[in-house]
Amino acid sequence: MYFLLEYLVFVYKRYQLIYPNGVLAVELVGVSFFLFAQFTRINFGSSGNKTESSQDLIFFILLSIPCIIAFIFFLRVQTYTLLFEVVLNAFGLFFSGFEFIFAIVAMASFGKADKGI
Repeated sequence: MYFLLEYLVFVYKRYQLIYPNGVLAVELVGVSFFLFAQFTRINFGSSGNKTESSQDLIFFILLSIPCIIAFIFFLRVQTYTLLFEVVLNAFGLFFSGFEFIFAIVAMASFGKADKGI
């Protein structure tokens, strides 16, 4: 849902705002890479949680870092940031941060369960 809304916002910004040459295309490519990273991250997190696999959760945590950076970029650094995008990216950043923390806790929990502690 996030990416659909973000693409729609880019369509709006394309017709309502003046972008420097090539910047809109670079930001759209960035959103596309972000979509791929986020989709992969969520799949690793889901798989790691269901199978209690620390390896999947490690990949989830490693992919969380660039995804959090992308949320910060689209929240603060992109050429034009609308209030709607601030709210949308703030929610995404909030939930990704909690997912990151809970993945670390879950990984520690899975490790203790494997050792029988």
